[in-house]
Amino acid sequence: MKPTDHRARIPNFFGALGYFSIAMQWLWALVIIAYPLLTNADLYRQRVTPTQPTPSLTFMFSPQIGLIIAGIITVIMVIVSIAAVVSAPKTITKTTANATYATARTLAPLIAPQPSATKKHRAMSAQTLLGVKIAAWLVPLLAVYFAPQNAPLPYEAVSAMALICAAATAVNLGLQYGLARLLHVPARQLR
Repeated sequence: MKPTDHRARIPNFFGALGYFSIAMQWLWALVIIAYPLLTNADLYRQRVTPTQPTPSLTFMFSPQIGLIIAGIITVIMVIVSIAAVVSAPKTITKTTANATYATARTLAPLIAPQPSATKKHRAMSAQTLLGVKIAAWLVPLLAVYFAPQNAPLPYEAVSAMALICAAATAVNLGLQYGLARLLHVPARQLR
């Protein structure tokens, strides 16, 4: 369902930022919740002790050649990092939007099981989508607050980061719906 109205692009831009911040919020919550599980694993408890001393590395190249090779590797890594930073938000936004729409489509028949008029069904679908976005915003925020406090970070830092992510999500989704209302963009065109 592609928006046909060019006015929908501005609100949907903020919707994309909202989806990105929702993904970051879920990632933060999962890291905080999974930290005790990761640190208690047997893999992390075992320590590998070397039996023989490791030999030191000696280079047969002149320092200038090593510097040139390091410079080339650094330039390649910077280019790859920039490409990843540019493409990651688009991928995360698309994946999160698809998941949200799939959830809204699944929940719509459960909320209104009887077939209704098309206009009423569209309104119900838009309301369901908004409800899914709100749930996706609140669940990781509450999960961080009720998670065990075993993280290496102080509780204040963990909760501050959770609040920053939640605030970014709220601002972006609020701007999306606010601008959609100001620009008279129909709710069915919001992503």
